[in-house]
Amino acid sequence: MLNNADIAKAIKYHRENLDYTSKEMAQLLNIGLSTYSKLENDERNITAVDLYNISKIFNMTMDEIITKQGRRK
Repeated sequence: MLNNADIAKAIKYHRENLDYTSKEMAQLLNIGLSTYSKLENDERNITAVDLYNISKIFNMTMDEIITKQGRRK
């Protein structure tokens, strides 16, 4: 079973692979950069809504994000 830290690592993996900066992600999610950084660094719990919104930005399913599958550059 995946924990929050695993999901945070997967999100960071995809963000970097898709060439998004943390600042861009924060803006697209309409949250502060500090809040986004905490999400990616496992200092804030990732909710289903967070994961859903990130999946839409990445144009991936939530399953693809957490299994590190999905689109690449």
